[in-house]
Amino acid sequence: YFLIFITSYFLFGSIRTQTSFLYLCSLCFIVLLGFGTMEFIQQISLSERNILLFSSNPIPAGSLLILLSIGPIILLEQTKSNWEKFCWVVCLLLGAQLIILIAKKGPSLALVTMIALWMIIKRKRLKYFLLTHRDLL
Repeated sequence: YFLIFITSYFLFGSIRTQTSFLYLCSLCFIVLLGFGTMEFIQQISLSERNILLFSSNPIPAGSLLILLSIGPIILLEQTKSNWEKFCWVVCLLLGAQLIILIAKKGPSLALVTMIALWMIIKRKRLKYFLLTHRDLL
């Protein structure tokens, strides 16, 4: 745990590296969205030839989408322009749709958690309360 703490402390010490990490998470999220959508379209049109990234074991795929969604969620709150916010909202809605298409209980529950996390971040007063009262965490 100490190695993880030291590594994250030095890697995320500046705002620039934090923003780069969020964009990296968002890029991976978008790539997985495209790949998962392509897999579902391929399963509908060509049933004999399947890519089984999402459908062979959907729980890790849904969990990975949930974990990577933190990038678009935080970037949605940090952006000022409307077109960027629109792009992040569409990206998150497509991610939610893909998680629903996976249709398993674990990813669906994680989707509810993702929405709750977005609501917590949206309420800045609650975020500041949690940051100032670390003994509650």
